[in-house]
Amino acid sequence: MSYIYPANHTTGRAMFVWNKDSVDSTQEQADLVAFCQTNKINCVLLSIYNWIGRYVWSTANVDGLKALVSALKTAGIAVYAVAGNDDWTVLQNWVRRTVLEPLRQYQAQCESKEQFDGFVFDVEWFISDNDPQKHVPLMCDLMKDTKGILNMPVGLWAPWWQITEDRSTGLVSYDGFLEPEGVHWMHVSDMVFVGAYSNIAESVSGQQGQISMLENWLSYVSTSGRRIPIWCTSETKQLSEGWQSYYGMTKSYMETQHALIASAFLNEGSEGSTCFYGQCVHHYDTYKVMGG
Repeated sequence: MSYIYPANHTTGRAMFVWNKDSVDSTQEQADLVAFCQTNKINCVLLSIYNWIGRYVWSTANVDGLKALVSALKTAGIAVYAVAGNDDWTVLQNWVRRTVLEPLRQYQAQCESKEQFDGFVFDVEWFISDNDPQKHVPLMCDLMKDTKGILNMPVGLWAPWWQITEDRSTGLVSYDGFLEPEGVHWMHVSDMVFVGAYSNIAESVSGQQGQISMLENWLSYVSTSGRRIPIWCTSETKQLSEGWQSYYGMTKSYMETQHALIASAFLNEGSEGSTCFYGQCVHHYDTYKVMGG
């Protein structure tokens, strides 16, 4: 098995792969592996929706999925399954039946080289019903249950603003703790991919940078005893708020910003220095077409 050394002396570099059509053929899968090797990506978060069935267990695409996961892992790339929707906190039986159970069945019939290494939720309940008092406890329960069902590490993507500097706003009670949403995620998950959506590392007048978006997460996790990996997630697809994405910019510019972020958090003794895991790019399809 190969090993990929991420840039900037970080432990990891990750990337979301959302569209099955982009990695369906043997050649497309080889292209993905080559892209990861070139860009020093050692973790892929693969959307499983159209691979193993959303409503009932389906074997139609299992062979292709096994080939893809195996090719990535043979190249030294960890593979996490990813899935989610904004209503999953209130549809937990549905999630267990139509998402987690198919994934459990897939894992059971695979060799270790074909198995996923973890599961990541992308459940953005705040888009349709921004009521943390209702949804945060439910999401925490779902994550705990998922660990038992799948017997693998479980994490989630979360927006940067779900924990503030003084941890005095957005408080939710769960499991004996009255804390912001982000703190609860760090208590129940094995990793957090923080959506630090900005196209600059360092804040300037009128625009917050990715470093300050991560600081509250790393400050808490470094002193909480949990010490889980925290990833900085960058967006590359086009957004209505252009400053939130590296879309239209070059890879070299984004790499320069990523190097500044790593430098800010990897200094010995800095808060979160051992918990900052590295960069995660949110969209393979738009990342791969960025100019040099």
